[in-house]
Amino acid sequence: MEISLYLSFCLAAFLLALMPGPDNIFVLTESIAKGAKNGVLISLGLNLGVLVHTLAAATGISLILKQSELAFAIVQYAGGAYLLYLAYLAAKEKVEQFESKESTVKGNFKLIRTGFIMNIMNPKVSLFFIAFLPQFVRPEQGSVVFQMVLME
Repeated sequence: MEISLYLSFCLAAFLLALMPGPDNIFVLTESIAKGAKNGVLISLGLNLGVLVHTLAAATGISLILKQSELAFAIVQYAGGAYLLYLAYLAAKEKVEQFESKESTVKGNFKLIRTGFIMNIMNPKVSLFFIAFLPQFVRPEQGSVVFQMVLME
């Protein structure tokens, strides 16, 4: 991969990461309400979800979402339902619980899982990867899958 192409990708990805979305807002609110560690663990889960989207785009699986309105709608509604579920959990949680929760491996895994599910249930992320990543891939330079995974 050409270094200039890779640097262009890094700059574009950095600028796009600055645009807030539901994932970023969730990380920010969890970090403010419950501490930076929670935000970092949720971000880890979100990034694991990005890896899934990258592999799906690199192997062509995510094209199903682009071509099937039904598949897109199912993922979209499931993702919306999950966000509503998270909002419900946040609304019923009491302020005292924020301070009394201890860090556990189970709790850490739950935060990572929450971020992961939020990311993979977002069909816009799949469509973004279908549209964004191929612009930086050069088939004449080797494996398309390897190039896409490298950019992830």
